[in-house]
Amino acid sequence: MANNWVTETETWGTWEELLLACAVNRHGTNKWDSVAMEMQNRSSTLHLLTAQNCKQKYHDLKRRFTSKDDKTSEREDESENER
Repeated sequence: MANNWVTETETWGTWEELLLACAVNRHGTNKWDSVAMEMQNRSSTLHLLTAQNCKQKYHDLKRRFTSKDDKTSEREDESENER
């Protein structure tokens, strides 16, 4: 339940979503602790983020913005997870 608390009480704005995308781009999809730490340091509104919160939000954003025909990004994530 603690993981859901952050997303329910603190709102992810466009700025935080962009910061998340940049942090994931920098650290990859296997280092969620690093992503969460960067988000905590850069965001003035989301202070209690966990690695799990960042991972959930990233996958939510990916589902929202990836077209169903775009299978390339899904394959890239799968290959990163295998490493």
